[in-house]
Amino acid sequence: MKNISILTLFLCVFASIGLSQNISHPINWKKGDSKNIDIEVHGQVIKNKVINTDTTMVLHSTFNVIDEDDLQYQLSFTYDNPLLLIAGHYYPSIIKKFKDISTITQIFSLTKDSSQIDYINYIETNRTLNEHKSKILSFIQEKAPEQYEKIDSAIKKEFKTITNKEGQGQFIAFLVNSFQHEYNMKDTLYSIDKSSNPFKWKDFTGANVKTFVNKCKNRRQFEIIQASSYDFGAYKKMLAEMMKKSMNSAANIASKDKDIKKGASVVSEQLASMFNLFSFDASDTLTILRTKNKAWANKIHKKTFLEMKSAQESTNVFLDVTLNIKN
Repeated sequence: MKNISILTLFLCVFASIGLSQNISHPINWKKGDSKNIDIEVHGQVIKNKVINTDTTMVLHSTFNVIDEDDLQYQLSFTYDNPLLLIAGHYYPSIIKKFKDISTITQIFSLTKDSSQIDYINYIETNRTLNEHKSKILSFIQEKAPEQYEKIDSAIKKEFKTITNKEGQGQFIAFLVNSFQHEYNMKDTLYSIDKSSNPFKWKDFTGANVKTFVNKCKNRRQFEIIQASSYDFGAYKKMLAEMMKKSMNSAANIASKDKDIKKGASVVSEQLASMFNLFSFDASDTLTILRTKNKAWANKIHKKTFLEMKSAQESTNVFLDVTLNIKN
C-alpha cells in the first residue's frame, strides 16, 4: 500500500546524431522562463526480506527564472506544501481548508561561471514550515482529534528531512545537472565521481561512472544513461589496514612490553574481522530523456539502491526520484 510520506529523503542542441564529440548543454536561461514540473518520489526499505516502509509522494511544482544579470540567475521553485499533503492523506478535507498555505516557494541563485547554487530564503522557508506545522496540527486537534496522533507522528517523521537544506535544494540541483552531464552519441564515457559517497564514509574513494546513450522508439528522442558503481571491497580492506596500524601504533607508544604489543595486534585483527562480517552494496542510475534540438530535458529519473548486510540481518533501500518537465 502506498503511503504519502517520503521526503525522508532529487540534467542539446546538436545537428546530427552522428556527432562523435562529447556533448553538454550550456544553460542559457532568460528572465521570465518558466517550467511546470511534476515530481514523484518513491522510497522502499526492506529489512530481513520484509517490507518495512513503502512510501510515495507526488509534488506539482513551477520553476521560474525571476531575474538575470551578467553573473548569475535568480530562480524560484514553488511546490505543493508537503506538510499539507501528509495531513491530507489522513484527513482529505484539510487540503481545501488551507488553500492559503497550499504551496512553498524557495528562492535560489545560480552563478553562471561555476554553477554554484545558493539557497537565498532558507531561514524564511523553514520559519514558514514551522508555522504551517503548528497551524495544521492545531486544526486537526480541534476538528479531527481521532486522526491527530497519526498525522502528528507522520509529520514528525518527515519534518527533519523537509526542513533539511540539502534536501530542499535537491530538485534544483537535478535540473541544473541535467544541462551539465557530458555524453557522446557514439561512445561510452568513463569517469570517477569523487564526491559520490552513499554511506557518508570518511575518505571514501567515490564512484566509477559509465555514461552512454540509448536510442528511443521515437527517433527524435534519446536517453542519456549515467550508471555509478562502487568498490566497497577495496574500501573495507583499506579501513581494516588503518585499524591494524592504529592499534599497533598505540601499543608501541603506550609500552614496550611484548605481551601488550601482541594483545593489541590480536585485538586489531579481531576488529578487522568483525568489520568484514558486514557487506555493503550500492548503485545509482541516472536517466535523462531528451529531444533533439531541445535545451531542456523531458524527464529526469534517478534510481538509487543501498544494501547493508550481516549474518544476522539485512537492509535494502530503494529510492526513485522522477522529474517530468512539462513545457
